[in-house]
Amino acid sequence: MESVIFRVGKDKFTITRESILAAMEEYDNHHRTATNDAGRKYAIKHSGKLYPPKYVLSLVINKSRSSFCGGEGKNAANSVFRNLGFEIVCVNGSQGVPPRKSKEHLTKISAPIPDIQDLVRRLFSQRWTNLHANHTRLEDGEYPGVYVLAYSDDDLEGKQVKGEQVFYVGMSHTGIKRRLGQFIKGIEDGGHHSGASRFYTEYAGRIPYSQLQNRKTFYVASVAVPCIVDKDRRTPTDLKKMGEVARLEFYVLAYIKEKLHTEPELNKK
Repeated sequence: MESVIFRVGKDKFTITRESILAAMEEYDNHHRTATNDAGRKYAIKHSGKLYPPKYVLSLVINKSRSSFCGGEGKNAANSVFRNLGFEIVCVNGSQGVPPRKSKEHLTKISAPIPDIQDLVRRLFSQRWTNLHANHTRLEDGEYPGVYVLAYSDDDLEGKQVKGEQVFYVGMSHTGIKRRLGQFIKGIEDGGHHSGASRFYTEYAGRIPYSQLQNRKTFYVASVAVPCIVDKDRRTPTDLKKMGEVARLEFYVLAYIKEKLHTEPELNKK
C-alpha cells in the first residue's frame, strides 16, 4: 500500500511510508531520549530501534497526540503503520523496563512497599551526575520515582547530594528517565515539563539552554520505586507504590524546608 488515509475529527490526512520515515528521522534528531524509546503499550520497530507510534504520527500530521487515538482500532495509530509495512510490537507499561518475565524485573516489582523515610535517606545518600550526559544511565530510571536537580557552576559530579544544592524536586509515574528527557527538551523550547518551562521563561529569558552564553550545569540524582504502572496489569500493591512516589516528592520538599527554611528555587507547587 502506497498511502493510507487517517482522520482526526473532520480533518483527513494522506500518509505515506516516506512521510513516516521522515518523521522517524526528525524524532531521532530532535526528540529521542534513548534507543529504546517506545509508547506505553506499543512501539514501531524499525532498523534496530523502537519508536512511540503516537509521537511519530503526531509529527507526520502536525497534530497534538491528545487529538487522536493510539493503539489498536480501525482509525487508530497502529493501523496506519501496519498498512504501510511497519512492524508494531508490544512493550511493557513503562519505557525501557526489563522484560516483564525477567528475573531482574520480577524481583524489583515484587519488593515490599518501601518505607518513606528510608527513600528520603536513600535519595540524599546518592551522588550527583551530569544530567545531559548521564540521565539515561540512572539506576532503575525506567521506573517511577523522584529526582532532584542541581544547577551550579561548581563541579558536583560524584559528590553527595545536599539539600542546599537542590534546585528542583520532581517525580514521575511513567519513568524517571523519560521525565528527565522531557525536562531536557523543555529547557530548549519551553514545553514538555512545567519546571523546564519556568526555567526557560524566568531564568533563560526564552533562550534555549544550549545557546545560553553563561549557562551553568544541571546535575541529577534519583531514587526509584519499581512497580507496574500499566492500568491493565497493575495490582493494588503497585498502586500503593505509585502513591508512595507522589508522597515522596513532598517528603523530599519537607526535608529540604526543615533544613533550609525554604523550598527549592524552581519548585512552585
